Amino acid sequence: MKRVAKVATITGIVIFCLVNILLVTAVLCINDVRKAYRASENAIDGILNELQHGKIVAIGESHERVNEQLFIASNIQALYNAGVRYLFVEGGASPEESLPSSEGYCFLMFYPWTMAGWRYEGIALYQALIDFNNALRSDDKIKIISPENVPDYITDLASYQYMSMRDSTAAETIIGIMDAASDGTKAIVWYGDAHTNIYPFKRYFTSPDSPHKLDWLPLGYLLKKHYGDDFSSYDFTADLDRLIVVIPTMQLLDEPKLLLVKNMPLINKLPPDNIIAVNVLHNISKSYDGFIVEPESIAGTFYQYNPTNENLSFIFKIVEDYALECSPDANYIPLEPKNSPGINYLKKELGANFDYASPPTTYSPFDPQGQFMLGLYYLKLYFGDNFDYSFWKTESSKSLLSALAELKDYAFANKTPSEYIRTNCSHDNMILYHKYMFATNLYIFNRQGWRNTPKMQASDISEVPLLQARRMFPEDLWPLYWLGFVATEKKQWEKGLDFFQELFANDLSYSMESLPLAYQKAALCAENLGNRQLADEYRRIAGALYNEYNITVDRNEYSDVGY
Repeated sequence: MKRVAKVATITGIVIFCLVNILLVTAVLCINDVRKAYRASENAIDGILNELQHGKIVAIGESHERVNEQLFIASNIQALYNAGVRYLFVEGGASPEESLPSSEGYCFLMFYPWTMAGWRYEGIALYQALIDFNNALRSDDKIKIISPENVPDYITDLASYQYMSMRDSTAAETIIGIMDAASDGTKAIVWYGDAHTNIYPFKRYFTSPDSPHKLDWLPLGYLLKKHYGDDFSSYDFTADLDRLIVVIPTMQLLDEPKLLLVKNMPLINKLPPDNIIAVNVLHNISKSYDGFIVEPESIAGTFYQYNPTNENLSFIFKIVEDYALECSPDANYIPLEPKNSPGINYLKKELGANFDYASPPTTYSPFDPQGQFMLGLYYLKLYFGDNFDYSFWKTESSKSLLSALAELKDYAFANKTPSEYIRTNCSHDNMILYHKYMFATNLYIFNRQGWRNTPKMQASDISEVPLLQARRMFPEDLWPLYWLGFVATEKKQWEKGLDFFQELFANDLSYSMESLPLAYQKAALCAENLGNRQLADEYRRIAGALYNEYNITVDRNEYSDVGY
C-alpha cells in the first residue's frame, strides 16, 4: 500500500509540474503573439516588403471565408507593381469560366456546411483580375494558373495518393515556371491553408497499402524546401472574436495586419502542432511565416444559394445533362445543346470523377451523381410545385425529362428563371446562413474516416447554429434534417420525431438524398416512444422509396449526410 501511495504521490507531482509548465508556456506564448501584434504593419505593406527580397508568397485561405479573395482583389495593382506576374490557384474554374457572362460559366454545388472553395463571392477576384489584365499587353498580363496535374486514374479524392499528388505536381509546375522566369518576376500562391503549411503533417493519412499512418508533404513545405527564404507563407486568421481573447487590443483593429512569426521567438521554438498553438492561440504557430489578421471574418456562399439567372440555368443544365445521359430521348429539346461549354469544362477538369461511362461505386459532389442530386434538390427548392418531380418515389410518376420540359417552358424560356422562383433570401442573410451551418461542426462529423480527423460524436454537432441557420433561411430543409438527426442521436425521441415529422410534411423532403435515413431515424424515435405502429409505417416507407435512376445514396464518400 505504501508503495502504491508513493507512486501516486510522485505521479501527482509530475502532473502538477507538467500542468504548470504548460500554463507558464501558454502565458509566454500569448505575450509572444501580443508583441508581434504590436510590431505588425499593414498586411499588404508587409507582403510587399517580403516580395522585395523574396520570389513567391503563399496566401492560405480558409475555404469557408472569402477574406483572402477580396484581399487579393483590392491589392492587384500593388502586387503587380512589386513584380507579381503569376497567380497560382487551387482548382476551381478558370477566370474566363468564372464570370456569369462567359460562355463556359460553371461551378460545383456543395452542402451548405462544407468547407470548400468555389464561393460565389470569389467572382469579385476574377472580375478584378480580368479587368486589370484587359488594360495590359498580352506579355505583361498576370497569368492565372492551376498548377496541379493529377492523373485521371486517381479518383479517390480522400486518399493519401491523391492529396500528395496534388501538392507534389503543383510544386513541380510552380518551380518549373518560376525557375525559368526572368529576374524580378514574382508570384502569389493562393491555396487552402492546409496546403500552404511550411511543415510536413506527420502521420496524417491512413492507407490500405500501409500499416502505418503516412506523412503529407504540403505544397508550402515543398516550396520552402526549394526556395528557402525566397518563399514565405501567410495564413489568414479572420476569427477576430476568438483572437481578441489573446490580443484584447484587436477589438480596435481597423485594417488587415501582418503578424510575423519571426517576431514570436518562443513560438518559433515550439513544434508547429503543439497543444498551446491548437488550444490557446487558435493555430498561431510556426506552421506559417506569418498571419494576416482582418477586422472581420467574411463568410462566403455557395453558388446554388445565389439564384441568379445564370446560376439557375447552370443547375438546370447539370440535371438535364445527367438525365439525357442516363435516359436519352430524341424528342426532348434541351435548354442548350447537350454538353454545353460549362458542362464540358467540368468534365475536362474533373476527369474520371465526372465520367458518365464509368459511374463510381461511391459518389461525391465531384461526380455527376452528386451534382445531379444536389441540382434536383435546389430546383425543387426554388420552383416548388412548378417543378413537378421528386427524386424519391413510392409509386410510378412522370419522368424527369417530362418535368424538366414543363419547367423549361414555365421558367427558362425567356432566360429569366429568377423571376419565377418561389423563395429568396437576402445576400446578407445567406452569408449568415452559411456561417451558422459551418459552425455546426457537421463538416468535421461527416469527414470522420476521410482522413486523420478528430473523433466526434453526433451529439457534438452544435444545435444552436442549426437553429440560427434555420431562422435565416427556413425554406432550406437541411437544418431541420440535422436537428432531427442530432436529437435522435441524443435519444431525445420526442424532439427528434417532431423535427422529422415537420420535415416529412414538406414536399421538398422528397428531393433530399437523405430521406430514407430520415424515415429510419423517425421510426427509431417512434419505437422508443412506444408507438410501434408508426415505427413500422416509417420503416415501410423507407424501404419503399426508390428513384428513377437507381442511385444508391448510402455510399457518399465526401459527406455521408448521417449514414
